[in-house]
Amino acid sequence: MRLLVDNILPPYVFLIVAIIFLATSWYIFSLKRRLPPLRDSQRISSLLVGILSGFYSIFLGFIIYLLWNDYQDARKLVVEETTKLYVLSESTKDFPPQVFATIEKDLTDYITLVNNEEWSSMRDGREHLKAQLAIDKLYSDLISYRPKDSITQLYYQQALIALNQAIEYRNHRINLLNLAIPNAWYMMIFIGAFSILTMSIFLIKDTLINTIMHIFLCIFLAFYVTAVTVLSYPFSGVVSISNEPFEKLLHLIENQSESKSSYLLPQQEKINYT
Repeated sequence: MRLLVDNILPPYVFLIVAIIFLATSWYIFSLKRRLPPLRDSQRISSLLVGILSGFYSIFLGFIIYLLWNDYQDARKLVVEETTKLYVLSESTKDFPPQVFATIEKDLTDYITLVNNEEWSSMRDGREHLKAQLAIDKLYSDLISYRPKDSITQLYYQQALIALNQAIEYRNHRINLLNLAIPNAWYMMIFIGAFSILTMSIFLIKDTLINTIMHIFLCIFLAFYVTAVTVLSYPFSGVVSISNEPFEKLLHLIENQSESKSSYLLPQQEKINYT
């Protein structure tokens, strides 16, 4: 299903599902006309169909609610992770220049890997090993440093807390690559949709208004099935979570580094001249 989401636009997914439902309904309509009329005592109870439709609607709405919450959580996790990485970058500015340069370089390497390689792997449902190794190296850089004074110790604690939280958010982000609901539930969604279509066809009379209402039912079900399909993979497809927060953070860190370099160069020239 991920391949479907990643390669077909949501409107086309909706169109495919709607065509399948409409074609199935047309076949069942034609089959109904060839069968002998059912007696009143053998007709499907409208009350039973209403109860089943109600349960199916609740089930479908519950699944969409879960998937939408996961989608929003995924977006929030990306923002939170980049926020903590920014706090890490700011907190290490009080470190010795060599330590700060090492941490900043490894942080930049990690963000670059996430932007250029890991985000593409996440579209396929895979974690990128190089990005994991990069953040592990960043963690090693930080814990190997020992602050010399109380002020630096305070900034060090803030940096370590921020990195730990960023790693936690990253792990949650990677976990969202997996399906949020069991595969059996997807089967129940499609089985329930076809069951409701079949029961409604045998229940209604062959009139124009009933046919139009059944077409609307097919469109309604196709819309919700498409929503379930698209929201199942928050990092795949057209409506996937953007890596824009990482791109902005990388741009910000690089600009700060360039500004710092442009400031230090005249100072060094002035010292050499003196």
